[in-house]
Amino acid sequence: MEGEGERLPREGAPKGSMTKIIAAVIVIIIVVAAIAGAVLLMGGKVVENKSPTVSATADATTIIAGESVTFDASDSTDPDGEIVQYIWNFGDGATDNVAGAVVTHTYAFPGKYLVTVTVVDDKGGRTTNWNAPIRVEVLHPTVEEVTNETQPYVVVASSDDIVESGTKVDFDANSSAAYAVIWDEDAEEWIAAMDSGLIASVVWSFGDGNVLAGNFEDLAIVNHTYVGNGSVYASWLAVTSIRGAAQMYYMTIIVLPEEVTVPVAIKNPDTYIVATIGEPQSLDPAYDYETAGGEILQNVYETLVWYDYTSGSADKLIPMLATNVPTIENGGVSQDGLNYTFHIRQGVKFHDGTTMNAYDVEYSLERVLRINDPSGPAWMMGQVMIPDYGPGTLDPDAINASVEVVDEYTIVIHLIQPYPAFIKIMAYTVASIVSMEYFEEHLESDTALLDKDACGTGPFKLKEWVSNQYIMLERFDDYWREPAKLKYVIIKKVQDVNTREMMLFSGDADSVYIPRQHTSDVRGKPGLRIVEGLPTFNIDFIGFNQNIQPGLDIGTIPATFFSDINIRKAFVHAFDYETFIESTLFGTGIQARGAIPKDMFGYNESVPLFEYNLTKAAYYLTQAIDPTTNKSWAEKGFEIVLYYNAGNTVREAACGLLKKGLESLSGREIGGITIGTIKVKVEQLDWSGEYLPRLFDRQLPIFVLGWAPDYADPDDYTFPFYHENGTYAYFAGINNHTLTLKVEEAAKEFNETRRAELYYEIEMAVYENAYYLWLAQATNFHVERDWTQGYYYNPMFAGLYYYPIYKA
Repeated sequence: MEGEGERLPREGAPKGSMTKIIAAVIVIIIVVAAIAGAVLLMGGKVVENKSPTVSATADATTIIAGESVTFDASDSTDPDGEIVQYIWNFGDGATDNVAGAVVTHTYAFPGKYLVTVTVVDDKGGRTTNWNAPIRVEVLHPTVEEVTNETQPYVVVASSDDIVESGTKVDFDANSSAAYAVIWDEDAEEWIAAMDSGLIASVVWSFGDGNVLAGNFEDLAIVNHTYVGNGSVYASWLAVTSIRGAAQMYYMTIIVLPEEVTVPVAIKNPDTYIVATIGEPQSLDPAYDYETAGGEILQNVYETLVWYDYTSGSADKLIPMLATNVPTIENGGVSQDGLNYTFHIRQGVKFHDGTTMNAYDVEYSLERVLRINDPSGPAWMMGQVMIPDYGPGTLDPDAINASVEVVDEYTIVIHLIQPYPAFIKIMAYTVASIVSMEYFEEHLESDTALLDKDACGTGPFKLKEWVSNQYIMLERFDDYWREPAKLKYVIIKKVQDVNTREMMLFSGDADSVYIPRQHTSDVRGKPGLRIVEGLPTFNIDFIGFNQNIQPGLDIGTIPATFFSDINIRKAFVHAFDYETFIESTLFGTGIQARGAIPKDMFGYNESVPLFEYNLTKAAYYLTQAIDPTTNKSWAEKGFEIVLYYNAGNTVREAACGLLKKGLESLSGREIGGITIGTIKVKVEQLDWSGEYLPRLFDRQLPIFVLGWAPDYADPDDYTFPFYHENGTYAYFAGINNHTLTLKVEEAAKEFNETRRAELYYEIEMAVYENAYYLWLAQATNFHVERDWTQGYYYNPMFAGLYYYPIYKA
């Protein structure tokens, strides 16, 4: 017969082989005799060697490329002997079998690594931590300045990384991008760019000798089937830019031994990883005015008062860096509503180690007013703290007078008019308290910005921010409350939704951003938890322009078309709200009753909802008279052009539904009148180049927009929508002085019962006048791994509040 790799003779034995056979037999006899003697000495029982127990830890599990990790397996034990060897596999192709129980390894490239250690005892027994390999996440290095030599940003998601033999593993690198300095023809200058289109080529190595190479478009998503038995594969992806800069990203894949099952374990137990699409405008509380930055600010900085995160309510405030929430009842607010006294919490440390006092509070609030950024949030404070407030440099004396230090731990804020909503403004990130010493040391002037650094009192401190890649937060162990349970938070910018979903499904991300149209992708998937349907404070709406200015094609309608209340009422009844919410918003919304959102103070369920009712729409058209012909618009029919900002599919769909409802009225019989032909055209305009300028010039016949809260008070909604000097009231041409006076009265009213009555009257007046078509109030959709605990929702949170979150 044939063996593996050699042929034995048909008969006899090769010359010299008999001597070897005899020697082997003698050795076997000696070994057997020795074993028999041992058995006799031990009372006739054979004692088997007991395998060692392996235990391994790392001093860091999240680092930046180029940094080192020290691994320690010295807590491993052997029940009947001693451990004589430690064999380390670092997941990047490097191993070590001589260093011993404690070893340090440097990771040169970003990636997700699995580290194994095999412990060997003095009798040859060995155990490997297959069920609990150490996970090490290595992040990309900091990008100081984009040049043609800047290494690409490589993002890889894998469907799994610990598998049984024969398992197919999917890899998705769609969110990767490269850098280059390119010529911008419009700006006529060289600019730094980052885009997947700047990737010239990629190479996949699966760690087992198999390689794929080609262009990014063809190889952004690949798969590979792994075969092995206790095998560790150092797979990687190399990305090269059009300028020749390259970066590698490693992903360790473990194929388990046959006798070991795939472990069910929490990945990265002390680190919370989020995959999303945006990043902050700035990390300076005086300047940042968007939610991506707000999420970082609310975890790194704190305000004097804030929301009780456990309640889910935006109405209830609790003391944070102050020890009181000032009210008229407790004496913290003067009887005239003009003075707010805050007692500052003592013993609170900033991230730089300095101790907070009243002078830090004064500096923080007055600094916002000194900067007074016209595109930022300073207006919230300035409108009630500075006389004749407006854009530009404010009077230094007025700024100094606005905040008074009474003693080291007491301040008084002076307002120029009573404003009950002021306490809610103090809960917004614009009122974050910063370290005066740190800011003065790191800034050149009082109005300079600390864009990419931070020094607050929050439960987390900023560790790293690599623009367009990730932000890393680290637990602040000297936090004034009990320190956070998580050690790190990593917020990754991952543009491709499929990549984000794969990260979520595999557990490489704990929570990801899922757009409305992809919510079905995650429903019913194992290992996930979904929290949804809770009202946000975001309102989508259509405004009717009652005095259209020339400059755009608006069809055959006159400039004052929407000044007729019956036209407005016809339009609000021609819109299919239910279809919009279910089909366009995929169920992530509720119908709005007015500008004041549900769950905010001032919202009243008694305010009616507009209904989709074509009979009513037709009736109101018969009541709308064209003064030039003295005929109803129902008889005449009309043509109108609806505009939306290009790329916004939700607003495009809203225009489409309104078009469908209006055009379906054509030819309908009502009250002896046959409705004439109604034609609606839907056109797109570029947001910044055309839509906004046309909006500001009041050329749009209708405008489709959204509103999100600045602070949790109805005046933040009723003023811009209903007051004759409000932003949207101006665009709509609303000039209702009675309504304006009521808005002003409600804004100053401290008696909550009376204030609620006023807001009901305001919303009813708006309903009866049909000034706006309220599309929907958005509801939340949050998906996370089910090992995540401590998630709380509040409509005023800018993203996640990480302090109570942990994994278990």
